[in-house]
Amino acid sequence: MWYPISFNYSESDSVNVNISLIYTNVKSINGLSLNIGSSVIQKDLNGIQLNGGFSRVKGDFNGINISRGINSIDGQSKGISIAGLVNLGLDNLNRIQIAGAYNFA
Repeated sequence: MWYPISFNYSESDSVNVNISLIYTNVKSINGLSLNIGSSVIQKDLNGIQLNGGFSRVKGDFNGINISRGINSIDGQSKGISIAGLVNLGLDNLNRIQIAGAYNFA
C-alpha cells in the first residue's frame, strides 16, 4: 500500500511489524512481515516474513522467509527460505532453501 492508505510514508521507513494487502516497499524490517501480494525490502530483513507472491530482500537476511511464489535475497543470508516456485540467493548463503521448482545459490 502507499501513503496515505499505508502507515509507511516512504521506502526509507524501517519497521518492526509490516502488514500489507497488495505491495510493500520499506527500508528494513526487524520483526514480522505479513504480505498477501509482494514485498521489496531495500536493506535488511531480521525476523519472519510470510508472503503470498514475490519477496525481494536487497540487503542481508536473518530469519525465516516463506513465499508462495519467488524469494530473492541479494545479500548475506542466515536462516530458512521456503518458496512455492523459486529461491534465488545472490551472495553468501548460510541458509536452508526449499523450493517447489528451483533453488539457485
